[in-house]
Amino acid sequence: MRLGLQGPPSDRLPSWDKVDVVYGVVCVKKNHWVVVTIQVKEKIITIYDSMKPDRTTRSARIHTEVGQIQRYLEKECKRGTWT
Repeated sequence: MRLGLQGPPSDRLPSWDKVDVVYGVVCVKKNHWVVVTIQVKEKIITIYDSMKPDRTTRSARIHTEVGQIQRYLEKECKRGTWT
């Protein structure tokens, strides 16, 4: 199990290629939380939201926060684009 995104691999913190799925929560604009799963080997990020998003503004805000995670993983894992 790996807790957190940052830090080099060690005996207590495995490298990303040894992790299957990461579960976490993301705060959106300081007033709403969504659950995020990251399937590392498949390079898939899934957002679970209990509220039905507005088609214009709300979904764009969620993707802003999750986009930060996506950019970090693309840089850290160096294995192409994540979806």
